[in-house]
Amino acid sequence: MNQKELILHQKISVAWHNVFVHDPLMFQRLLCQWNNAPTKAYGNKMRTMGVKSGVSDWLFLDDCGKCIWIELKVDDNKQSPDQIKFENLCNLLRHKYVICRDYESFWEIIGIKPS
Repeated sequence: MNQKELILHQKISVAWHNVFVHDPLMFQRLLCQWNNAPTKAYGNKMRTMGVKSGVSDWLFLDDCGKCIWIELKVDDNKQSPDQIKFENLCNLLRHKYVICRDYESFWEIIGIKPS
């Protein structure tokens, strides 16, 4: 995750908290998948604890009980081969997988407008 993606990640996290902190059922519907290890050693440790390469950055549970897997990519950043494999798995299982490139698109993807 590069610096721009990290900033987008933080902006979404803060907005989500501010909007839904008092609505526990809604608050729990957005899950962060923090898969980006700062070092190779820490990445190896994370793998031993079950972290998988390629899993999207966010998982949102929509009103119909469906999963929306959201991968953050800014500018021209491309998916890694592991991310493409994970997207293919999501498609095979008929889960929605979306690449989000900016803050406004995130809210459109999940169908909620922050106040």
